[in-house]
Amino acid sequence: AEGQAREPAAREQAPPISRYDELTATEIVSRLPKLSKSDVGKVAAYERAHKNRKTILKKIDTLR
Repeated sequence: AEGQAREPAAREQAPPISRYDELTATEIVSRLPKLSKSDVGKVAAYERAHKNRKTILKKIDTLR
């Protein structure tokens, strides 16, 4: 039960880009270079857990 309580909270953590879920992949990619490495990591984790868009994940790989 304890593990189940933590899992949804991890998925609900919003990425450090305002209105992330409303933005297109192109809009998100254009914002990535402005983020800290820590924030880029948060976006990567969120994206993998949700829409898993290759365009965004490839750009993240170039920024790391």
